[in-house]
Amino acid sequence: MASLDPAVALLRLFLAALAGGVIGLEREHANRPAGFRTHILVSVGAALVALTAQSITMAFLGRTGTDPTRMAAHVVSGIGFLGAGAIMREGVNVRGLTTAASIWVIATVGLAMGAGLYWHAVIATVLAGLTLHYLSRVERHLVRGQYRHITLVTQDTPGQIGRIGTCLGNRAVDIRNLEMEPQTGGMLSIELYVRTPPNCDLNRLATELASIPGVKSADISLW
Repeated sequence: MASLDPAVALLRLFLAALAGGVIGLEREHANRPAGFRTHILVSVGAALVALTAQSITMAFLGRTGTDPTRMAAHVVSGIGFLGAGAIMREGVNVRGLTTAASIWVIATVGLAMGAGLYWHAVIATVLAGLTLHYLSRVERHLVRGQYRHITLVTQDTPGQIGRIGTCLGNRAVDIRNLEMEPQTGGMLSIELYVRTPPNCDLNRLATELASIPGVKSADISLW
């Protein structure tokens, strides 16, 4: 019975883990919900599926009409459930789409590694890494002046983040990152990094944020 060389299988799993780690580190550095370990696990799991499909096909070659692509197809479609877990909704704003896309890409990279398509997987990993790390800077340069830093001081009450997100969403403001730090006296400091639409009235936006019940101050500056 033909089977895949264990050394080759081990190499492919290792390369898949390495590719997942490269993309995962960038997501971890960007403080995203799916980071280093998640991307490694997704990539290794996808590679194992590809290896399993290949081994089954080799073992039953000529004796049954096995299709090695069926298992891979289920990985590509099923990974969407994991990617959905990386997407968060704040008001009418949706965050995490890029991370969900990176999970999907690293799953396909793992499949390619598991199938022995080394150069395909390496090039895809490099392109994904460059896209995540550098193109965000290019994007900010191309739309210079539309990225803002919003600082809020508010009472730490249930639903307050949702109310702030709704206010920003009504103005078509895209939240890129959000950081919170508790303050004394039941207060909360919120740092938001956002992209505003063209011709956004920043003074009016600041006024609307400051008018939210519980918000004590709202300041908007360039990112």
